[in-house]
Amino acid sequence: MSTLFPGLQRIAVNSAGGKGQAIAKAVGLKAGVALDVIDATAGLGRDAFVLASLGCHVTLVERSPVAAALLEDGLAARLSGF
Repeated sequence: MSTLFPGLQRIAVNSAGGKGQAIAKAVGLKAGVALDVIDATAGLGRDAFVLASLGCHVTLVERSPVAAALLEDGLAARLSGF
């Protein structure tokens, strides 16, 4: 995910609190270690955004078709430069 968003680390760390975030602590994120994380309740991707900005490789899974469509639309908009 992080490769899709140039400048993602700067944006997320400034706005989300970086490694001090509860989600970073929950996955056991340590300095210098890139984790592979499955976000099985992706929702709108907020947790995945923070984790990717901190260097994790994140796979998102969302059961709700509506939430998945919103997430997909948001990612597509970002990729198209919108």
